[in-house]
Amino acid sequence: DKSVQAQTVNANGLTPEQEAALRAELADVENQIKAQQSILDSKKNEGKTIERDIAILNAQIKTAQLKIRQHEISINKLGKDITVKTNTIRSLSERIEDGKVSLADVVQRTREMDDFTLIEAMLSNQDVSEFFVDVDSYTSIKKSLQVKLDDVRDAKSQNETAKKELDQKRNQEIDLKVNVESEQAKIKVAEAEKKRLQTLN
Repeated sequence: DKSVQAQTVNANGLTPEQEAALRAELADVENQIKAQQSILDSKKNEGKTIERDIAILNAQIKTAQLKIRQHEISINKLGKDITVKTNTIRSLSERIEDGKVSLADVVQRTREMDDFTLIEAMLSNQDVSEFFVDVDSYTSIKKSLQVKLDDVRDAKSQNETAKKELDQKRNQEIDLKVNVESEQAKIKVAEAEKKRLQTLN
């Protein structure tokens, strides 16, 4: 059932199960990074040998690979956040447009009633009870106008907030992708140095 499925999706577009899985994987990757850092620290304290240098390079490569995975998980989550924000902005834009159409209709009806003066009403064939029904309608239209105005203002405010949040998330995603490229460059350098050392060994 789509309605039930929609209820189980979080604000970032993930089901609780997906969010839990991502968090668990992220925690696991972070623990592995700490373990590699411990290996690096212990190897640096050993006497200088080619084997030790290769072990350090292996730990650096593994750390860089893990950091890439860490960034990929964050990018995946951000991607879902961006999709949700984009859909929110689309929905709010539609609400603003619908509100403007409704406002135009209410303004038109208000003008029509403003143009129909009290004297005209009294001189017309309209009986008194009908006139007061029109007065009630006029009051109702005025209230409706205020409600529509408030709704459009609220939707515009929410839309501006959503757009700012979307820009922030897109910038975060760009930063993470730059970090991934940086880690990939570190791996290339470390792999090249490892090959050089292995030829000396």
